[in-house]
Amino acid sequence: MIVLDASFPVGLSTLLDVNLSFKILNDVQSTTERSSRSLQIESQHFRVCLSPPVVFKISELIDGLSRVIKMHEGSLSKIRPRRDEKEGSKEAVILSSKTRKMHFSSVHVLSYNFCIGWLFGTPHKDYPGFILGTERFFAVLKADLGKLSLMEGYLSVANGTTASSFYSTSSEFNNLNRAFMPKMQLNYIVTDSESLWFSLKGDILDVRFMSNSIIVIERAIESVATVQKYYDDRSRTQRRRRELMTELKAENKKKENSRCSRAFKKIQVTSKFAGAKVFVYRLQEEDDVTGSPPSLSLHSPAVSIAVFYKYTKKSKRSHTVKIEILMSQSDNTLYSSCVPILMDVIDASKSMFRTSKPNSDTENPKVSNDQNSTEPTGGGSNESIAKMLNDINFQFGFIVEKQRFSLSCEPTAKVAAVVVFDGASIVACTGIETVSSIYVIAQVDPIAASLQHIYSDERSGFVEINNIMFSNVIKLHPSIEIVSSTSITDIDGYIKMKQYQDLDLFKDIWYPKKYHTRTPSVTNEVDLAGAKSTYTKFKEVSSTYAIPFWLTMLISNFSLEVDFGAALGTVTLDVDRAWAISRKSSDWLYELKLGLQTLEVGSQGRLGGYVKVERLFVTSSVEWKLKKIPLLEIPLVHLAGGVESLQLKAAFDNHHFAFFSLEGFRLDAFNRKNGINISKDHLFVLIKYDSADVMLTSLAASEFYDIYNTVSRMMEENKTSYTEILKDSNKDHLMENESRNRILEVVKKLETKIEVSTGFTRFQVYPQSFDDTRTLVIDVDKSKASFLQNEYISGVANEIEIRLSNVNASLATTSGIASESIPQFKVQEFIENARKASGGNILAFPKFMISMRTYQKYNSNIVEYLFQSSFGGTVDIRWNLGSVNLVREMYAVHKKALLSRTDYTHERAGSLQEETSIVKKLPEQPNELPSKEDLRKDIEKSFERVSKDSKYVYVPLAPPIIETPRLKELGNATPPLEWFGLHRNKFPDATHEYAIVSMQKLIQQIEEQYSKALSTT
Repeated sequence: MIVLDASFPVGLSTLLDVNLSFKILNDVQSTTERSSRSLQIESQHFRVCLSPPVVFKISELIDGLSRVIKMHEGSLSKIRPRRDEKEGSKEAVILSSKTRKMHFSSVHVLSYNFCIGWLFGTPHKDYPGFILGTERFFAVLKADLGKLSLMEGYLSVANGTTASSFYSTSSEFNNLNRAFMPKMQLNYIVTDSESLWFSLKGDILDVRFMSNSIIVIERAIESVATVQKYYDDRSRTQRRRRELMTELKAENKKKENSRCSRAFKKIQVTSKFAGAKVFVYRLQEEDDVTGSPPSLSLHSPAVSIAVFYKYTKKSKRSHTVKIEILMSQSDNTLYSSCVPILMDVIDASKSMFRTSKPNSDTENPKVSNDQNSTEPTGGGSNESIAKMLNDINFQFGFIVEKQRFSLSCEPTAKVAAVVVFDGASIVACTGIETVSSIYVIAQVDPIAASLQHIYSDERSGFVEINNIMFSNVIKLHPSIEIVSSTSITDIDGYIKMKQYQDLDLFKDIWYPKKYHTRTPSVTNEVDLAGAKSTYTKFKEVSSTYAIPFWLTMLISNFSLEVDFGAALGTVTLDVDRAWAISRKSSDWLYELKLGLQTLEVGSQGRLGGYVKVERLFVTSSVEWKLKKIPLLEIPLVHLAGGVESLQLKAAFDNHHFAFFSLEGFRLDAFNRKNGINISKDHLFVLIKYDSADVMLTSLAASEFYDIYNTVSRMMEENKTSYTEILKDSNKDHLMENESRNRILEVVKKLETKIEVSTGFTRFQVYPQSFDDTRTLVIDVDKSKASFLQNEYISGVANEIEIRLSNVNASLATTSGIASESIPQFKVQEFIENARKASGGNILAFPKFMISMRTYQKYNSNIVEYLFQSSFGGTVDIRWNLGSVNLVREMYAVHKKALLSRTDYTHERAGSLQEETSIVKKLPEQPNELPSKEDLRKDIEKSFERVSKDSKYVYVPLAPPIIETPRLKELGNATPPLEWFGLHRNKFPDATHEYAIVSMQKLIQQIEEQYSKALSTT
């Protein structure tokens, strides 16, 4: 059969090429009244070649033929008997009961070289299309049973671009880019007049393809999209024609369609496939792929499928469909040599989705007059699916038996990641309610993943999950809504830090760094078009896929153990309950909430103590619309987080050095608009807590530094071990440092304001240990601090304000506790006991306020400022030399201990730590005990460094207002007053250098993170 037209090449004109022979055999020995006959059909080849232009032309011919038939339908109806009269007669009933009787007792079909091809109709010669066929099949058909045997079936890439070359001329088994089925058998039996039973069995499916052959899927999608567009246009044309028909003809058409009879009211299908073997090859330079082993091989387990269909005429839901699938056990191992294969497939898939993505200009939803709603897309299809589900009782079950999967790092390293789970099950059904909905429930039995050495049972880390339960409800009418929840219980994890390099090895072998920055080969124009404004990616998701959903995740009994070895000990993390809730509404609003009941981190070994967090929460929301603005250029983002209680107890080498308690902490960050879409963003950060207690010893800083050095040393050892393993395996290319050009996409300059509101705060420092009877106490009542930064055309303006209330410093006396009882103290118990310290007042003032405004132009070091400070009342200073000397001794102990650690680090690493400014002032003899005057000298040096070494030039716009403290009693307070008078002129410079500049750096980080959060999705 040939279809000729000028719209497509002649090479595609051959639609059907077949070679058939028929034989009719009579059985003269038949015992029936008439002799039985059998039909034998044999075909040497049967080829069908389809392509989009040919399908379009056939559709046009069918449409034209249909119009001609409809034109003569009225005259033919006068000759034909009426359908209802024919159906009403007894003879018609008798004939209808015998409609399945065959004119032949049996039909035998033998076919060779059966092939159906779909050519894309493009000039590409590497992957011109698909072919589906079999080298031979045999079928035997009788009245109530039949059998079809398929031998050497295949789904492969077309061999040519024309109808005379697309088919296969030899066995497809030796070719690549194909799926090959050695044998498949289909049996059917008609058990009664209305029941049909199918049985399908298949051998192991052999799949072999190249890693770059995914491009054929991309071309197939483009071809199908072309056909779909044609039929969409065709359906619209036919709809307009039907609207021109008379109402009477439309009613008769509906009545005729409603009388459509069903041949079978019950159908059962059972099938079983022995599994599949998948081999993926990667073509490299001067390689013969056919003779080389595959780079990736997988074995799919056997699958059994059962399908049941039943039609009940008078039931509420007339159609019943049940499907059950069983997947048998499997065990697969992948080696690191297949990583390039996986990356090729991933890159090809990304390229496919990128090129097949519809134009955003045409796909964006229409915004209705109501600014809080969008026009739903695909509403008609949702309604049709909902109506269909109202008439179907659908049930689906999927059971997966035990599976094992291993990712091996051989030959680079003798490490493998093993994933094992005992099984899983999925159940889906249509809703019981009147509203059309689909319910899905999934359960995963115990699942475990571990990273371990191949030839031993020693594990570098593992995670085990006892149970995962997933439930989902999809409502389709009147609009799509998704409500899903996930429950994960009993999670156990383990990490061995001594072998942490195994995790780095696994990560770099299975996801090499050269793939981290690999970008698809697209033109610069496409890159620039893709690098849209910071909100584009998220806005496309919000606008194009505006499907409301509500997701809930619950986690209970999470436990993680980290073994740091003898260096630190064992750290455990326990979470009793945690949850996450994500909600997206159709009015362009997205919310995410995270929370946990109790989190506790404990440690046993050299590092002791614990961290306990109660009622932690994090909430975030993104909103794209306001009443005055239909669509925001930059969304409104709100981030909030906090804890009800945070407690810390720390010890190192059996020496407890820190107790910490924080109550009612909350952080809020959000941006605002001024009502004009092009206005500047206003970013607000609010920090608040109800109370804080910090209990330290004078050795706390050195102890924290020891812990930091211990962890750093462990990381360096792991890195050294990691490097040695790579050198032994000749994998030096994995260690190449690739520069990552992170281009920050700055949305706009932000007007940022940070506010801190504190409750009662207490700092308590002990001279040596917590069993000392003297302690330095600093109390601060409810206080506030704020910082504002605003950038204008020529420079930047900053404003800082600090208000402290009821500041008291004292060297108090405690009742004292036994050193052996300190480890048994809980944080709250110790703080309650420490708060009983009293007496020894040194300094007290009711209020203290500092306010400073600065103005600095770009590319200039001149800072213009306004400064004011006041005490807000009389100051009480009791300058007791004994108390002051004890404070200086405490500082000297702190400094000596910290210098001994930093000096060792300096000699060992060859550089000083920038975080500790005091390291820059090492004495000439490091072992010399710092003097008691170091506290005063260090403070004076800090002021001198600001005045002499500062890179800024300070110009006051008005004389600074610095209030001199008013004393209740002069007494022996002369030394601090003299110091205040000597350094008062340096207060503005120090405030800018230490406070404002530090806040500017923080603002810069906030702006970068704000931009990244909106630009990277």
